[in-house]
This record gives sequence, structure tokens and C-alpha cells, in this order.
Amino acid sequence: MRIKACIILLLCLLSPSLLRAYEKLPFVMGKVYDEQGRPMSAVIIEQVGTESYAVTARDGWFNLNLEPRRHPKITIRFIGYHTLTLDVEDTDSMVIRMIPLSEEYHERDPLGLPAINGFSLFLGYDFFGASFDNYSEMPVTFIEQLNRHNHNAYFGLSATVRNVYVQLGFGVNPMRRYIAETHRSLTDSYHITFNVGYTFGLYKTNVIMVTPYIGINHLSYQHYLAPVEKDITLDEYLKQGYMNLYMLQYVGRIGGIFDFKLWQIGQTRHNLYASIGVGYNFKLHRRAHISSVSTKIKSDNGMKVFPLYLECSIRWMLTGKRLKK
Repeated sequence: MRIKACIILLLCLLSPSLLRAYEKLPFVMGKVYDEQGRPMSAVIIEQVGTESYAVTARDGWFNLNLEPRRHPKITIRFIGYHTLTLDVEDTDSMVIRMIPLSEEYHERDPLGLPAINGFSLFLGYDFFGASFDNYSEMPVTFIEQLNRHNHNAYFGLSATVRNVYVQLGFGVNPMRRYIAETHRSLTDSYHITFNVGYTFGLYKTNVIMVTPYIGINHLSYQHYLAPVEKDITLDEYLKQGYMNLYMLQYVGRIGGIFDFKLWQIGQTRHNLYASIGVGYNFKLHRRAHISSVSTKIKSDNGMKVFPLYLECSIRWMLTGKRLKK
């Protein structure tokens, strides 16, 4: 009994040490890229002051078990690149950009983001427009037609050089047809936007990007009117001067675009993003440019541009090579 009690006491004393010995060691995982954003394989990651190391796989990923240290550090080494030394603050995944020996090495560079360079094409939906409810000079049917032109198919292209962003976009509302008792009408609208901004990467390898910008919007509405009894083609319809109303307004805009990477296509230079844009509209001049054949418009007080707009699109982005400093 006395021997049994001693064994039990000894196990109780050793159990914390045994548990600590079998505890899972802390680890760090991450991905290593070259200066052009491509994954790097065979890169050596080593914990400073220990014999613990790992080598990146073909896709650039590594997983390194860390030996207990108060402030663990790791080094990243590869031929032709600077040897990097980084602090390990937690076990979250790290994204590391290697720096060629031909470039200067600044301490913040490895975990910073390379400049965003490239161009993109986008296609989506745009809520943008104006209301005409206070135009007493126009028939109610005209106003109803114009007020329905706020939902647009939105497409265009953009370019980014050293994070400087330039965008040209087109919003088009399909032509709407309307037949009254004595007349038939066709209404369409479009807007052309030009924006300039600056793109920030909010997460490593630009998984999330945000672009604040300012811009200008060319907003146009057209309404065509013709008698029902005249069965003519659209070309004849326009040649005979039945166009009743043409309105043009220039609008300033301040907004931002949020991009979320959905899919990496092939190499890392080809990416698919979901984009959401929001912003504020304001008139650049008080009066709209109005041309009218039969309707006498006295002022533009009834044209109210919506102060807020929304854009949702899918964007394909081809990322360019990192530019030299």
C-alpha cells in the first residue's frame, strides 16, 4: 500500500510536466511571394536561435512549429533575395514579400504591400439618376417615364498605376416604350462617369482593396414623341423632328469603391473581384441644358439629382508587374 501511494503521488507531481510535454507547440504559417506577386517555393523559414525550420511548398505556403520562446523571431532566406527577420506576434497566417538584392531593404517592406498596378474591366448594376416631379411644364406621363430611369446597366474600364486609380464608366438604361391614347413615346437615358482616386490594399496580397475618389458625371435624358396613327420607323421618327425633350446635367461625385477578391484565375496576376461603390452627388451648375421642340421648359428647378448612388459590379483585374522604385 505504501509503494502504491508513492507511485500515485509521483504521478500527480509529474502530470503537469507530462501535460506540458505533450502540449501542441505554437506554430506560424504563411505564404511567401516574390516581387511580382508570384508564390515562391523552396524558401527556408527558420526560427532564430533554434533548429526549427520549414521550407515553402510549390504554392508558397509554409507551416513552422515554434519552440517556446518569449519573443520568437523567424528568418526567411532565399538565393538572390535579402534575408528577412520578422517578429512572430501570433499564430495567424503571415504574407511575406521577398525583396531582391537589387532593391533597397526597409524594415517594413516584407509585410507591406507592393504597389497596385494594372487595369480592369467591370460589368454590373448602377443606381443613379434624378427625379422630375416638380416640372409643371411636362405631362404626367413624361414625368413617370423619366422617373423610372434610375436603374442602369453599368460597365467600363479602369487603370491603376502606383495605386493611382482612373476609371471611365458607362451607365445605360434600356429604352422604354409607352403608348398613350393619341401618342407613343420612347424614353432613354445614360450617364458617363470619369473618376480619379487612390487605391489602398487593406489585406495582404490585395485580397481587399478600397479606393476613395472624386469625379464628374455626364447625365443625359431623352424623350421622343410621335402620334400613334403615323406608323413610321425609328429613323424616320427622329428625322421628322418629333424629339420632344433632351436634358443634360453635369454632376460632381465623391465616393469610394470596395473590392473583395473572389477568385484567383491561373497565375496571381489574374483576379476576379466583387466591387461595391457608394458616394455622394452634387450639381456642378444650377441649370440643366434643355432642348425641347413642343414642351416649353422655363427652369430646371424640378430636376433633382439623387444625392446618393450605389454601384455593384464584377471586376476582372490584370495586375501589372511591380514597378521599380
